[in-house]
Amino acid sequence: MRSISLDQNITGMTAFCTGGRIYGIYAHHGRSSAVDTYARLTKRLQDQVVWLYFPLEPGEVVHNIFIRSRHQSPTIKSSNPIIVMHTSHGRLYTCEQYIEPSDSRYEYHRLCSRPVDQLLYRDPDLGQPILYFGVDSYLAGGAEPALENLDSVDCPIHRESIYYSHASLENVDSVQCFYDLGAEEQPAQWCIGILLEYSNKHRAALGQCRIGASQRIQVTAPTEMHVKRVVDRSGLSGVIVRFTSSDTLEHLISQAGNVWR
Repeated sequence: MRSISLDQNITGMTAFCTGGRIYGIYAHHGRSSAVDTYARLTKRLQDQVVWLYFPLEPGEVVHNIFIRSRHQSPTIKSSNPIIVMHTSHGRLYTCEQYIEPSDSRYEYHRLCSRPVDQLLYRDPDLGQPILYFGVDSYLAGGAEPALENLDSVDCPIHRESIYYSHASLENVDSVQCFYDLGAEEQPAQWCIGILLEYSNKHRAALGQCRIGASQRIQVTAPTEMHVKRVVDRSGLSGVIVRFTSSDTLEHLISQAGNVWR
């Protein structure tokens, strides 16, 4: 059994997901990295998983945790559990693809309805997804945390998709752009994620922010955002993203011509 502390000192969460399954989860403290959790995955999974990063704001804690699972049927004999976290700032973090709450194929079980101290999960076999989650929520002294039997409840999810994330560009103090490592025919410049920090010290993540793993470029006091669509030799498409401050904008425009917008 593994446990992840969800105290007020954590700065964010990273989940490693693919195919409707969670293969790893990590809580960041300060500038810590999820690389060690990623390294425990098999080589096949390392090539497949998506890094889903959710930065927590100062003073934000996890208030509710739900398990999403698919109703069993003659054709669906089992379902892999997906974690949905609801925070004290009213935000939601889905560790995988978002599903509409009205979708009758799925149900939600509440793990906890008060501030959560620890997220528990059973360590999976190598190459297998996490199958069991639980919580420790400030239990009475001497009590043992346990995986709970859960009742179905309504889940307070807004209609937003984890794969179609969005963030405000107002009052941005700094940005970090994360880049794919790339291959010989694909230079390491494709943007895979953007982490924005605002003047009020809140943060928001777009795409895959692979903290401590991917190459990244930080720009302070950005004034412009530039995007260029690119296609590699195999036909895969992506984007190159550049943020510029007032002293770098003229150089970027002169080098890029009219392919940026």
